[in-house]
Amino acid sequence: MLLSCGDALIDFLPSRTADGREAMTPAVGGSCLNIAIGSARLDVPTGFVGGIATDTFGRMIADHAAASGVDLSRATRSDDQATLAFARVTGTETQYAFYDADTAARNWTYRRDAIALDGVTCLHTGSTTLVHDKGAAETLAFIEDIRANVTISLDPNCRPNLVRDKDAYRVRMLAFCGKADIVKMSDVDFAYLFGDEPMPRGPGRCCRPARRSSSSRAATRVPLPGIKRLDRSTSRRRS
Repeated sequence: MLLSCGDALIDFLPSRTADGREAMTPAVGGSCLNIAIGSARLDVPTGFVGGIATDTFGRMIADHAAASGVDLSRATRSDDQATLAFARVTGTETQYAFYDADTAARNWTYRRDAIALDGVTCLHTGSTTLVHDKGAAETLAFIEDIRANVTISLDPNCRPNLVRDKDAYRVRMLAFCGKADIVKMSDVDFAYLFGDEPMPRGPGRCCRPARRSSSSRAATRVPLPGIKRLDRSTSRRRS
């Protein structure tokens, strides 16, 4: 079983009314919840760990995840509000606004021995959960307790507009990378965290999406020094 630990929220995506006025359409989202939903839809036994509100938006989140086959028995339901994220396109730029103060996702607390681990072989985490001190500390405590017996997967999925201290955040991400067996990182995240530096050496594997040129759909994979490169097209286990 795969457990995905982290953010579950409602994205408000740009849309238009019938008469052309600007509008926002709610959709269930959150990087870690999306991983759980995608995995469950591939018939992989999957559970979600994190805070989910009991309000209207929280019920949307829970219903959507359950309909996709995600086990929510390890999730924490609370009366705190759901996290809301708004996206608005202005010209060629997309602007984001997060409403995440005192929400169910942000207030999630790891309770040792309260999360059933029978049959769990992989834990995935990352994204906005690791931006805040509390979420990062709770997630790290969870990882430390299980990493000896479970594969740890990390996708930083950086959100620079939420980061107040980039240097501290970078140190935090490096610490999480050091705990992970698999790190999936986009080119944008890599540039934000490391710039032109090589990724620090470590025991894990890094899956970095291929770069695509504007004139061709051909992909070029960039090897990362000190990291065993994992090609996603051939990474599935063969019998």
